[in-house]
Amino acid sequence: MSRPEGEEIAELLTRREVALEAIRELEFDHSVGKIDSADFERFNRILRTRASTLIEQVDGLPDGSETLEASRVGLDDQLENEIVGRRRVEDVPPDEGSSSLREE
Repeated sequence: MSRPEGEEIAELLTRREVALEAIRELEFDHSVGKIDSADFERFNRILRTRASTLIEQVDGLPDGSETLEASRVGLDDQLENEIVGRRRVEDVPPDEGSSSLREE
């Protein structure tokens, strides 16, 4: 017995997000020296292949609203755009004026 389509879509989207998050974490670990360049290249290639496959599967879904982008750009471009977008969110500095801690 197969799962309903909604569950399959949710699983694909979750797996895609996990793969993209793993790439981001790998890049961070490499940037702080926790992973050497040889391991980074190997794991990065594996994770990007996995993410590209998942993106391709999501793009093939009947409901086009779940695609990463409406236009059909290359999978590598979609992956890079998603990673850059996530980096931008993380690079936003906290609002220093909103701290609830006060100096005494």
